[in-house]
Amino acid sequence: MIAAPASPAAAPAATLLDLDAVRIDAVQALRLPSSIALRRRLLPFAVHEGCVWLACQIAEDEASLRTLQRYFDHPIRAVQAEPASLSRALD
Repeated sequence: MIAAPASPAAAPAATLLDLDAVRIDAVQALRLPSSIALRRRLLPFAVHEGCVWLACQIAEDEASLRTLQRYFDHPIRAVQAEPASLSRALD
């Protein structure tokens, strides 16, 4: 199941997630094969409220998100990340 961010703490759609200010859960990040994470510019960074939070360049890419669901036990919530901070986190 893929869900849009609905948490009261979730950023508005116009705000991009700054991954430099987020503590990345290595257990979640390593569940996604690095080849997929690097190619599709995706980074699972936390489990919160029963969902895996995924930083990505394009949060509305439903096809990619459906493909990723098999790697996780929880629904995925995608958040659009600031491109430079996403690149730093993936490198």
